[in-house]
Amino acid sequence: MIRRGVSFFVLEKMAAVLGVPNPQVYASFRGETLEQFLATRKVPITYSVAGGAQAKAMDKAE
Repeated sequence: MIRRGVSFFVLEKMAAVLGVPNPQVYASFRGETLEQFLATRKVPITYSVAGGAQAKAMDKAE
């Protein structure tokens, strides 16, 4: 969708509606698995604009 001109921010918000955390979106854009993407980070990230049970589970993981 990016190649067709869709804004990254629109895709990020759409992922939030579907309950997909931001790191998973970033990994997908890079063509990596979530584990591969997280291995490139200097600090762990769990940021997501998603709500509901998935966001609460992420909060408990910290």
